Amino acid sequence: MDLTPTPESLDIRDTVGALVSEMGTESIDAGDTMLRERADELGLSLLLVPESLGGLELDLSTAVLVLEMLGRRPTRLPWITDIVAVPTLFSNIGHLSSVHPLAEASASSSQRFALARPIQHRGCRTQRVDLADAVLDIRGDRLSTWTAHSWHPTTERSLTGHVDLWTTDADSTSVGPLPRGETTRVINAARTAAAAFVLGAARAALDLAVEHAKNREQFGRPIGSFQAVKHLLASAMESITMAAPLIPAAAHASTTNQACAAIDAALALRQCSKAAVESVHTAIQVHGAIGYTDETALGGLLAQVEATRDYWGPAGLISDEIAESLLNGSMPR
Repeated sequence: MDLTPTPESLDIRDTVGALVSEMGTESIDAGDTMLRERADELGLSLLLVPESLGGLELDLSTAVLVLEMLGRRPTRLPWITDIVAVPTLFSNIGHLSSVHPLAEASASSSQRFALARPIQHRGCRTQRVDLADAVLDIRGDRLSTWTAHSWHPTTERSLTGHVDLWTTDADSTSVGPLPRGETTRVINAARTAAAAFVLGAARAALDLAVEHAKNREQFGRPIGSFQAVKHLLASAMESITMAAPLIPAAAHASTTNQACAAIDAALALRQCSKAAVESVHTAIQVHGAIGYTDETALGGLLAQVEATRDYWGPAGLISDEIAESLLNGSMPR
């Protein structure tokens, strides 16, 4: 199994990486506005959309490279929903008469969709309804919709003080049944993308920590020369390196509908989330008190990692799924 990215995939990744770098030190909200406009110009939301709907019809292996680049900058944008979850859903069911108008609207960007998720102990939630026209619900292998204005912000706030989750008491409108296993297919793809997204944050945090360790001096020498700091950085790098190969494997399993796709996606998200949390915490520790301030991007990166993990696969839920697979004998070995 060759998981080497194609030259086309690497070109797209590098283009997005350069775009993220251009945002520089812009604030999260200002940078998000500019980045979303440029992403629309590049057609990032069309990566997985079929050519019949005007998309590029690339595969998840390319999309995860893009998501890793986007994860390197603190953001509140729902990239995983826009680039992977919704296009994955419509790529498989867009031909159905009841769904085709929604798929066309999504592909043409005349409508933007949020995706509702059941959040443990907090009911049904969705991200950034303020950027969407409608909300999709794929729970129970049935597609339903809400209008965006029927949702309202929760009182929950992220580490950056923003409201990023919305809820609703309104009833949804049923569009029709989904093919068997479609919900799982979408979630597998989204979790794989989420793993890449948080790994991008992990790499960005480690880069900041290394740069600070090389330049910050104490007792007449760079703090990176001290063994305690070296070990922190080495541990974070080890965690990133061990988690990274899980992403292309999960993308391949999801794209080819292998039996191991759900477990591969769950493992990738769990391990990449752990690596990301460790890397950001390490970076904050290396920076010292300044790491807790808005003078660095670390607070935004930590909020981004925790929000992504909690939305697509909280650690407890992922652990339950993996353990259940082990105990019922369905875990591929």
